[in-house]
Amino acid sequence: MTTSGLSRLQKCRLSRPFCAGAGWSLVLAAGMTLVSAPVVSAAAREAPEGGITAPRFAPQDPASSQSNATTEKKPKDDKPQKEEKPPKEKKKKGAVQFLFVPHPSLRVGKQVQVDFRARVRGEANRSDAASADQSRLDLERRRVGIEGELLKAVAFQVSRETTGTDPWREAWVDYEQFTFARAQWGLFKLPFSVDENTGATNQDFASRSLAANALAPGRARGWMLHGQVFNHALGYEYGVFDHDGHNAYTNNPGRVTGASTTAWRLTSQPLRRIKSKWTDLEVGYGSTTSDLVEGFSSIKGQTVLGEDFYASHFLVNGARRRTSYELRFRPGPFSLKSEFIRVTEERLGEGVEDTALSPLVAEGWYMSGTWAVTGETKSDGLTEPIRPLARGGIGALEVAVRLEQLSFGSEASFAAPGETGSTSPRADVVLGNSDRALTLGVNWYPNRYLKLQFNVIKEQLTDPSQGPLPGTSSFWSRVIRLQLGF
Repeated sequence: MTTSGLSRLQKCRLSRPFCAGAGWSLVLAAGMTLVSAPVVSAAAREAPEGGITAPRFAPQDPASSQSNATTEKKPKDDKPQKEEKPPKEKKKKGAVQFLFVPHPSLRVGKQVQVDFRARVRGEANRSDAASADQSRLDLERRRVGIEGELLKAVAFQVSRETTGTDPWREAWVDYEQFTFARAQWGLFKLPFSVDENTGATNQDFASRSLAANALAPGRARGWMLHGQVFNHALGYEYGVFDHDGHNAYTNNPGRVTGASTTAWRLTSQPLRRIKSKWTDLEVGYGSTTSDLVEGFSSIKGQTVLGEDFYASHFLVNGARRRTSYELRFRPGPFSLKSEFIRVTEERLGEGVEDTALSPLVAEGWYMSGTWAVTGETKSDGLTEPIRPLARGGIGALEVAVRLEQLSFGSEASFAAPGETGSTSPRADVVLGNSDRALTLGVNWYPNRYLKLQFNVIKEQLTDPSQGPLPGTSSFWSRVIRLQLGF
């Protein structure tokens, strides 16, 4: 309140009748001031100024008080303080964790990850062309291993079968800090054939294609540079290995296989910029080169269930070269996969007069298609069903079909298919053979740990006299495979 206001109030006290109207005017003015101005603290209202105490105003009506409360600014000290929540416990860096889902795994912060793997595979099969009883359940394929990542830069994997003469499957380390340049060393599969390099868990059929089993190199010890360049437009793999893979490797001293082998592969995803589950398309080309000493080739032809229908009786000497063209398309719940593989083996100086003969040739191709009936996206895999068994669904169900062929001969015999071939070790036009197979399959994934496959195969040989059933060119085989793994 101003000093002039107090002086006027003193005068009114001296002459109340004369100043009655002025007093009420002063009260009304003060009330209007209270409505429009911030509330003055109690200490300010009651503080004496010039020995005179400021008058106290009568309380306002409730409606007016409520209106004033909405416009008045409360001191900061009067604001209700929010209840403080207890601080969240931060995960300690380097904390050790052991997880069990989806598989046993050890974690040390974000720097160390080690996964423990195991797989048991049982198979029951029966074939009209079987040379022995194959209807028994085979549980000999048991595999254990570990895989993981260190410091987000080094990946590793070690796995082996618990039985067999060649138990080791994978044993490698891979420096993968940079996408465009990575380096791998150890025992692993050569970069050749999309079917051969697809893991057993993700195989569409109980067995790989005839071409991949017979003509792809498989695994060997060596080193490889690989990566993706041009904004992931091109993937490359280039490596050097001790030999040209375990698929053609033999301990038979009468058979020869490739020595030091150079392998490379290029892949591209032309639809990678279209972000859709319907555009997972990959095309590729691969090649390997190795040298053969003089002897009989180790490459041979076998049926789907492993019965011989072609064994080379022809001498080779020179280079063994492999080439492959591959395509994989996985739109939504569907997939289409195809591949053509060709292997040539030189026969330098193997003619009757020490001249070069036409190289031996092996060719294989396949086309396969699948459909996930229960709607899973093929590119994501079917090991995680949308509706697992016992959780409101039946798991993932997939149907599959594959048509394939594997043929053997020489360049001269392929050029003159009507000419009768010879079995002489130094023949130019050799006696070859071929096998064509049709496979119908059903795959069932009840949950992430279990997989069942049912295959029916019809095979037809060009020359049944070299096959398991001389005089019978076509035969049927049935396979049921159970796989349990984590």
